[in-house]
Amino acid sequence: MQALVGECARRGHETRPRDDGPSFELVIRSETIEVTVNEEKDKAARISDEDLAQLKYDWQRASPTTVLGWSGRLVMTLPSERRWADRKRWTLDSQLSSLLMTAESIADGRIAARAHAERVRIERRERWEQAVQEAREAYVVELNRGRLADQLQAQAHARDLRAYADAITARATTLDIEAERRAALDWAGWIRQEADRLDPLLVAGQLSYLTPDEVPPAKLGPFMPEGMSAYSPLDSQRRW
Repeated sequence: MQALVGECARRGHETRPRDDGPSFELVIRSETIEVTVNEEKDKAARISDEDLAQLKYDWQRASPTTVLGWSGRLVMTLPSERRWADRKRWTLDSQLSSLLMTAESIADGRIAARAHAERVRIERRERWEQAVQEAREAYVVELNRGRLADQLQAQAHARDLRAYADAITARATTLDIEAERRAALDWAGWIRQEADRLDPLLVAGQLSYLTPDEVPPAKLGPFMPEGMSAYSPLDSQRRW
């Protein structure tokens, strides 16, 4: 461990012991890498004392059983499941550089993965914001197209009402009975009032392109790309 601590310090890393078992932590570029430390076991053939006690004659032999025993060799394991251990041809201390290089690679991979995820999140947000803006513009265009169609219909209806009121007025002049003539003129007058109420040309505030300050997300849904929600980029149902 002293050799590992020294090598970590030389590389600018930190080591921290853990309380939950034979392991410690490497802190590499703010990333925490857990290193598990265990002692390896070796297989050995042994005859138990009980089996030896059962032998009555010199010619009898007891069958050995295979057991696992502590070897005294340490092994270190990283989250990647790669292991480093004492061997006949090398010691664990001689492999510390390889272990730390692998740990550094794990740390760099985590940092790169987070950076990539952040870039994806930002790009996704930007695409969503662009889609919302385009959906809003499309909604406003469709809104004004609908207003235009309604105004044309209302203006045509008002024109028809006035023409009909004029026809009623002309007819009233031919009526001989005063009560009928007066009723017809009153009816024509009400029709003209109704025409004025419906005629968009008489409502100055309606004679302009409407651009709402706010458009609820619920109204933008039909104008959003397939699979994209107007409420939030996190609500989308597929990758885009």
